[in-house]
Amino acid sequence: MNTTTATPMRQTRLSRALTVSFATLSLVALTAGVAAADRFVATTGSDAANDCSNSGAPCATIPFAVLQATAGETVQVGAGTYTGSVSIDKPLTLRGAQAGVPIASRTAGGTGETIVDARGLAAAISISSGGVTVEGLDLLGDAQTYAGVVMYANADLPNVVVRGNFVRGMALANPNSSFTHFAYGVFGVTGTAGDRKQITGLVVQGNDIRDLGAAGTVAGAGVYLHNVVGATPGTGATITGNAFRNLASRDAGLNRGVGVVIDAGADDALGIPTAPGSGVAVSGNTYANATAGAVLFAANSTFSEGQAAFTNVLALAVNVFRLATIDTVALGRHVTSNALVGFADADGYFATIQNAVDASQPSAELRPTAHVFNETPILTRGVQLLGPRAGEDARTRDPLLGETTLALGVLIRAEGATLDGLSISNPGGIAVHADATATSATVRNCIVTTAVRGIALDRAQSAFAQQNLVTDVDELGISAGSDNLTPTIGDDVVSVAVFQDNEVVDAAVGIGGYLRNSTISRNLMRDHPGIELGAGIAGQFRDSVVEKNVVRNYERGAGILLTGVANRPITRDTIFKCNELLDNYFGILIEPAQTTIDGISIRSNTMTGNTIGALNYPSTPLDATLNWWGCAGGPGTAGCDPAGVNIAYAPFLTATPDCLSCVTNEDCDDNVICNGPEVCDTTTSLCAPGTPPVCDTTPADAQCNVAACQELFGCVVTPVEDGTACDVDPGCSTDDACVAGECLQGPGGGDADQDGICDADDICPFCGLPMELEKVRLVADRGGARPSGKVVVKGSFIAPIGSPEEFNALNPIGIQVFDGGSLAVDAPFLLTECSQRRSIITCKSADRRFNLRVKPFRPRDLTGKQILTFTLSKLDIGPSFQGPVTVVLRHGGQITRTGSMSSCVTAPGLLRCF
Repeated sequence: MNTTTATPMRQTRLSRALTVSFATLSLVALTAGVAAADRFVATTGSDAANDCSNSGAPCATIPFAVLQATAGETVQVGAGTYTGSVSIDKPLTLRGAQAGVPIASRTAGGTGETIVDARGLAAAISISSGGVTVEGLDLLGDAQTYAGVVMYANADLPNVVVRGNFVRGMALANPNSSFTHFAYGVFGVTGTAGDRKQITGLVVQGNDIRDLGAAGTVAGAGVYLHNVVGATPGTGATITGNAFRNLASRDAGLNRGVGVVIDAGADDALGIPTAPGSGVAVSGNTYANATAGAVLFAANSTFSEGQAAFTNVLALAVNVFRLATIDTVALGRHVTSNALVGFADADGYFATIQNAVDASQPSAELRPTAHVFNETPILTRGVQLLGPRAGEDARTRDPLLGETTLALGVLIRAEGATLDGLSISNPGGIAVHADATATSATVRNCIVTTAVRGIALDRAQSAFAQQNLVTDVDELGISAGSDNLTPTIGDDVVSVAVFQDNEVVDAAVGIGGYLRNSTISRNLMRDHPGIELGAGIAGQFRDSVVEKNVVRNYERGAGILLTGVANRPITRDTIFKCNELLDNYFGILIEPAQTTIDGISIRSNTMTGNTIGALNYPSTPLDATLNWWGCAGGPGTAGCDPAGVNIAYAPFLTATPDCLSCVTNEDCDDNVICNGPEVCDTTTSLCAPGTPPVCDTTPADAQCNVAACQELFGCVVTPVEDGTACDVDPGCSTDDACVAGECLQGPGGGDADQDGICDADDICPFCGLPMELEKVRLVADRGGARPSGKVVVKGSFIAPIGSPEEFNALNPIGIQVFDGGSLAVDAPFLLTECSQRRSIITCKSADRRFNLRVKPFRPRDLTGKQILTFTLSKLDIGPSFQGPVTVVLRHGGQITRTGSMSSCVTAPGLLRCF
């Protein structure tokens, strides 16, 4: 029994009278409908020689009344403050003065509340029996309290009810958990690791759970249940009608403020979960000021909440391993992500696109529902933003069938971002804008409308726009590349672009930009009746192909416009072929600012219905031979488009080009790499397919890498997934695996302890365990009065808690570091130099030269992955180093772990590996 005495307070006659009157009223209220076997508690009562069964002579403390009660009885507690914690080890009901009164009509800390003041204590209510009900209380904690209600036993805990309570102020990380740092409103776990029992029939209903955790230090979890078991939703636990708010976050990963966390169920003999928590129904709650509404590792479970239930909550729900059923209809407008930071194999549900981006890994698929999103998402990661119409051609699909609409545009600021199947607008601004340097950006199957500029991939080094429909755009429909509006070229981004199969309606410039090695093909630009000069295709192009486009009805403009622009080179070495330029003022216009026409080829284009077919202001004649001018007679003939000055048009085509004919191989170059260079068959004058490149992994290890052709870059070598089996010498190594594209020896490979016996045959069974190095830095001694050399290393290894190779501070720990030359550093730590706090082990040598720290990869990470960092300083090493660098970690008596890095760069007195 934990009780403390409240500090006395001076009372006036009025306050004493009010206190007595209120206590009297409370006792009267408690006597109404009282069962014969009830026990009673009031602040005015006494425990002396009292069994608490008389409502007129109540006991003074809750723990004493619980002790007197027998199974099935009710302990009724009057209003007031009761200092201490309460333990319940039998089936009974603990009922406060406000039981049955909805939380919404009550005030936490109010005079009518039954307050259990557990400040300074671990928990307010501890339950170790099934059949317990806790209702109508106000549970108060502080920075020394880790839970409001704790369910913990080494037995099954069926049919516990926590209803209609305030739970607030808990801010101590659970001292029994080394992986997570949570303070809980309601916490439940039963049994022990390797021998889990079951929580079933739990009801958490109508509670106000708030102000949990301490920002940056302790996370807050409204309800955290570890091993709930149920075959159908609700048979394990029902969580409904609660208000979760103001839940602090500690850091990334699991240590985030969350309303509901359902964790693992059964586990094996080592305590590693083998089955998820299950049979949970979560619905009808509200969530405010938290990182997530719910994190569910729960089979046979449902989550059904409306979007209105969330206020300032980043993730509505996280469905770990996709085991729970999320009611997406009830959730309404939301965004899903299939790859979250801090969670393996989980789906996240978010109220905004930006929240989903911020919580996702690069390359995650984000799928917003068919609603209007009034936000400007900034893609700071290379995610794929996929609308419900992803993969459907924007030019032909019916928008009435459901679109995701981004009403205020989108910004691309990361490598590899993709937009697909969306409807995007931004009145007065840019609809899609790559405004920060990104390696690549892709926009496809998007309807872009009502903006100053449509798809503006200004700072995408490689830009893709395919099957988009762009309408009602004032300036540029689709563009890429930027000179940053400065005269220097150091800040230019000259994009490599593929713009194919797009339609642009009524834009001053349909497609343009600052491009090189690019392809603009099969696009339609049409219907610009503006009074100012416009163009279907315009820009500054180098080594590019512009083919098979259709430009029509630029009444005051040109189908193709070439002109110089300040801060950019002019167009050169570009072919314009097989384009249809129809009913424009100019078919092709080359302005004086395009001072030369070097390398510009105009072939097999159709110019029909234009006021002027082609006009070239520079003095050098433009070679525009072998084009169709609208009639067999060529320019100067009635019915044909006229040719302006400096146009060499003869010989011309006397029939419309079929665009399959060719004269040289250059006529066939489609500027696409991975289908191989096309060639011209001079016998048939037709283009023939080329031979696709054959890619191999040389010089990388073919066991741990794959090679494939990627457009724009050609053959690219990519490492296979870490852990893929491979084989490396010596032959005695076992379980070799690929890591970052290299085949590394598994346990038993090599001779880590240098005793001349292959580790696989050594009596030391855990010698040579692998360790992955992430960063290594070697700094040479500068030659001063005191040694100044340094070794800094970060790495990781697998050491499950409870396994024979567990990492701990029970035995001496040591580090050895070797390079490919003469470096050999030995850093032993005595037992007294290492300490362990929770799951973090820290070692410091007595002279402070050697420092080591090992901690779990993330809280509740069940793989046993450990992060190792160490610094060895004041060393007489150098003056030069060479790779590879090998690190050996010794611990646990006869356990050694070895890691090596060969990807290193050197500088005078310095070596870095990464």
